[in-house]
Amino acid sequence: MKKTIIKICISILLLIIIELFKIDENVKTLIYLIPYLTVGFGVLKKSIKKIKRKDFFDENFLMSIATIGAFIIKERREAVFVMIFYQIGELFQKIAVENSKKDIKTLAKIIPNSANLLKDNKPIIVNADKLKIGDEVLVKPFERIPIDGIVIDGESEINLSILTGESMPVGVKVNDSVASGTINQTGILKIRATKSFDESSANKILELVETAGYKKAKVENIVTSFSRVWTPIVCMAASLVFIIPNIIILFLTKNFEINNIYVWGYRALCILVISCPCALLVSVPLAMFLGIAKSSKDSILIKGTNIIETLAKVNKIFLDKTGTLTKGVFDVVDIKSFNFDRDELLKFAAYAEYYSSHPIAKSIIKKYGKEIDVSKIENYKELENSGIIAKILDREVLVGNRTIMIKNGINIENETKVGIIIYVVIDKILCGIITISDEIKEKSKETIKSLKKIGVAQIKMLTGDRREEAERVAKELQIESFEYSLSPKEKIEILDREFEKNDVSGKICFVGDGINDAACIKRADVGIAMGIKASDMISDIADVIILDDNPIKIRDAIKISKRTINIVKQNIVFSITIKLMVFLSTIIFSTNMWLAIFSDVGVLIIVILNSLRVMIMNY
Repeated sequence: MKKTIIKICISILLLIIIELFKIDENVKTLIYLIPYLTVGFGVLKKSIKKIKRKDFFDENFLMSIATIGAFIIKERREAVFVMIFYQIGELFQKIAVENSKKDIKTLAKIIPNSANLLKDNKPIIVNADKLKIGDEVLVKPFERIPIDGIVIDGESEINLSILTGESMPVGVKVNDSVASGTINQTGILKIRATKSFDESSANKILELVETAGYKKAKVENIVTSFSRVWTPIVCMAASLVFIIPNIIILFLTKNFEINNIYVWGYRALCILVISCPCALLVSVPLAMFLGIAKSSKDSILIKGTNIIETLAKVNKIFLDKTGTLTKGVFDVVDIKSFNFDRDELLKFAAYAEYYSSHPIAKSIIKKYGKEIDVSKIENYKELENSGIIAKILDREVLVGNRTIMIKNGINIENETKVGIIIYVVIDKILCGIITISDEIKEKSKETIKSLKKIGVAQIKMLTGDRREEAERVAKELQIESFEYSLSPKEKIEILDREFEKNDVSGKICFVGDGINDAACIKRADVGIAMGIKASDMISDIADVIILDDNPIKIRDAIKISKRTINIVKQNIVFSITIKLMVFLSTIIFSTNMWLAIFSDVGVLIIVILNSLRVMIMNY
């Protein structure tokens, strides 16, 4: 960037010097070559290279032909200024890209360089990328956690802001999970790695952002293809503007005048400058890239510019309940036993849920609060509709929701309590009911309201919970449409029915956070994963990851995408309109090179500045 500024300044200074002194015209031509080559050598070099590869129909070729032609007809000053203003346009582009990259580059800081690896309970400093699963590391206060893992000793508070934007520290203790890139703030922690360095949260987030720009949107591909066809057409048009009028004049007057060659040659060169597709080639991918940068700044990872284009068209959103609209932090609020010891009932339920990663299972284990002897758990099996069956202490235990009980022929009564109801069956006899509550997220109600406001026509909640719990959440959030007691397979069937409607006017989005949401996230036009704690499979297949687990970011992602696409459309319409107007004016009225320069570089600068509006949008 500094080199470009220096070249522009030197060229302008040389032009001033040339204009101040009276110099012979032939000598002047040679002197004008100095500022011309200072700013234009790179463009000429690219053109020559592409001509050798027989792939030269681009903006560099147009600029080279136009400025060389200007030298031939002794419009040397215009030739130099074409190159100067072209470089100014390129400079504006570089500044815009560099500024937008600043927020993305800050993500690189979350990757720790070193770690205190524990060997024989003594810390040894090693490169963080050498850590592997099972390694134990020591993290002191104010150090960055180098690897994803679980706390095996110590208590502390960790700062998640670099990953999620959440400013409040979160307390952690033994058996709690921690993510790489976060900062240990108070106590000393010993952590056992549960992932390799390459698979760690911080590293995967950085990879997602770095590769996002490589996935081109359909509009970008169209513009690229357009420029490949446009450039040879422009060259042909400029040639015809030069040749046809001269042939007609020669035929009518029978006189060959050098002045006619100059006039129509000048117009042809102006057309080459006017028709340079710089504004289109730069503004479209730049606006898309800025959209990704803006979303990254706001803790939303969009995995490609193609996703931005699809997000902008979303008009149907299907939402999982647990962990998406609710906190997914469950508490056991009631235990009802039927002729069975209450503590024993909780024990059998906790043992049955031990291997499950579901938040409901964790809440039951937390309520039990005692050590679990895994040798007492046999024949463990997770059932399709949110249930578990296992042999525990030589007794058959079935734990699950109403659907599981009915499928297994267990007679149950309708429970009217608000909350999630888990039935516990021991040796085919219903022994008790555990009631669990899940708190609604603070921003969930505002999310639903704002999604409706920005034009999402259909919002539907899909949950595996029973009707009473689904109704409670839907009523509080003012969601008119919801379905309950659904298996993952049934959720997919609902999405399939939506796709069968062949509604081409919009796109379908699914938002979830758990492994049971994986199929729906993959099936939808846009799959959104909530939070950095979403499962690895979800993060891999999702199109969008909301790092801070805040549902309002669903709205933000759509608004960023809509604004980005609107700005892209504005840039395309403005660029083509101005170029066509100046193009026709040049043929009919004969404009000068300065207007041609404006229609190219001036328009380029305007669309770049317009693209920057993506970064300063309000929600």
